[in-house]
Amino acid sequence: MKTFVHLTGWVPLGLVGIVLLVLAIRMARRPGLDRPNSDRKVFRLQLVRTVEDVEAAGGDLGDPRRDAERRGLRVDYGFIAVYASLFLALSALLTRRAADWGHWLGYAAGIAAIVGALSDVRENVKTKRVLETRLRETTPEIVRSMARSTRVKWAAIVATVAALNGLFWGDGRDGAMLWFGAAFGASAAIGALALLARRLLAVYFVAIGLTLLATAVLFAFCADVFLQGF
Repeated sequence: MKTFVHLTGWVPLGLVGIVLLVLAIRMARRPGLDRPNSDRKVFRLQLVRTVEDVEAAGGDLGDPRRDAERRGLRVDYGFIAVYASLFLALSALLTRRAADWGHWLGYAAGIAAIVGALSDVRENVKTKRVLETRLRETTPEIVRSMARSTRVKWAAIVATVAALNGLFWGDGRDGAMLWFGAAFGASAAIGALALLARRLLAVYFVAIGLTLLATAVLFAFCADVFLQGF
């Protein structure tokens, strides 16, 4: 199991490194992105709820913000595969906890992760439909359908994160592990609040991103410490 833990840490760290390298190369080749007059705003899809929101965020068909968002959707499918794989790997580890509650909590986390990923794919499909539809032909139901997929996605991801803090609680866990458990719990709490107050989504992105990055570092370099209590 130690090798599996190491891989669960090194693989996401490697992917993060590749993404940062690609972004650095793109920015070096396209210095114009830093110009003040350059319109780099994109659709704030997590906040769109009405046709009026669509118009305010992305204008009508042909607006460059829509083109940018369509390109982003293609990248997002890769992101979905990465986070779904990471969540499923963590869920598999949780099922290996000695206590029975670990088995059931791991299965629950895995199911929630799958639901979240599938809802994310569904959201992307519906978002693409909105982006390719003229504003006058965009109906409230189309937008509401996209928004429902977004809510289900985030609810499922929050449930996954909440369940995964079981990796760091229980018999034989102390010190740093309890801090990791608290970080997962806090991230889940912020995510739950963000479902009601969408302004907190940015805070949630930062919280869960840092938590997962720290977890990957822990698994990559301190697998033995993590495995105590398993």
